[in-house]
Amino acid sequence: MSVRINHIAIISHQYGMLGKFYESLFGMKPAGDSPTHASPSYGDGNIGMQLLVRRDGYIGGLDHCGMLVSDLGGVEARMKKFEGSNMVKRPSTRPFAAY
Repeated sequence: MSVRINHIAIISHQYGMLGKFYESLFGMKPAGDSPTHASPSYGDGNIGMQLLVRRDGYIGGLDHCGMLVSDLGGVEARMKKFEGSNMVKRPSTRPFAAY
């Protein structure tokens, strides 16, 4: 089974400065939205990165990551080995997210 990271999301109260950091150090480019927009997106052509605005009650840092897998059934079978783990289909209003 092949797997690769598709995107990551990071929570930060300094998302503008953090975006400039990733631009200057790694050469990531702003996506279609403005880099000054709340929750700007960046990419390198392979992986997308979303910088989420830190809101009251949330801790800054890695929020989540998205993975592309070649065998979804194999992932589900492995997850069933862990108590309480399950896969839930996302609603159709979130077409970019599957499970």
